[in-house]
Amino acid sequence: MQSDKQYIKRLISEFVRYHDKAAFKQFYDIYYPKLINFARLFLRDFSLVQEVVSDVFYKILQNPSLLEQSNDIDNYLFISVKNQAINCQKRVKVFGNYSSVEDVKDYLIPEKSNPEKILVETELYDVVWKIVEEMPPKRRTIYMMIKEDGMKYKQVAKLLDISVKTVESHMHEAMKPIRKAVKDYLDSKDVNVRQLRGEFYLFSFFL
Repeated sequence: MQSDKQYIKRLISEFVRYHDKAAFKQFYDIYYPKLINFARLFLRDFSLVQEVVSDVFYKILQNPSLLEQSNDIDNYLFISVKNQAINCQKRVKVFGNYSSVEDVKDYLIPEKSNPEKILVETELYDVVWKIVEEMPPKRRTIYMMIKEDGMKYKQVAKLLDISVKTVESHMHEAMKPIRKAVKDYLDSKDVNVRQLRGEFYLFSFFL
């Protein structure tokens, strides 16, 4: 099975070389919610957030080679959105916290062969996601960039103009209540359920 990065590279290649609109649509669908959430860190007005992200995609449509020229697609997209958002701030003088991140239940992939495991993963998701949504906006964004988008601490620090130590501090504070909540939940179940804890896809995503 090809990795996510290989899949994205294939989509980019099909779009750049063959102007494949379906490939671009898939690429857009993968990155649009992530970039929207990121742009919300800089802009309060959701219409401006959408405008900033749309502008980045429009530039790509106008000049597809921008994607092939980049060695790190994630870095290129996030930095492009950040720069657009900062320019937008200067233009309309808007700055503030953003609303909660998009729902990510699609990332929870239970195994259909084990109903007990499906139930536990679903309940655990609700427990953990409640904590994530209650995090301060910046901490929540850092957490999602690392856990959802697979970014490195240094990459997040560079994008947000903060130190790596600050990123580490946010992640440390984010993980404390999550680990406690997961432990408390599992401890409340019988021993057979607790024996499953090492198998959950959920843990690889949140922890």
